[in-house]
Amino acid sequence: MHLPVDGAAWAKPARKSSAAGRQLGQPLTGHTDTVWEVAVGTVDNKAIAVTGSMDYAVKVWDLTAL
Repeated sequence: MHLPVDGAAWAKPARKSSAAGRQLGQPLTGHTDTVWEVAVGTVDNKAIAVTGSMDYAVKVWDLTAL
């Protein structure tokens, strides 16, 4: 699974997409500025993403709930 950022090279919001580049679900909204970092992994067998933004926020997203 990829988490490309919507729009230009690094813009907001982040979007979940398949390896083929098709969007999966709705954009991950919540940051108020450019997203620069995205990491994916698992916690307690649940897929998560962690995003870091120029708004000085780090967000953890439960990808199984999307």
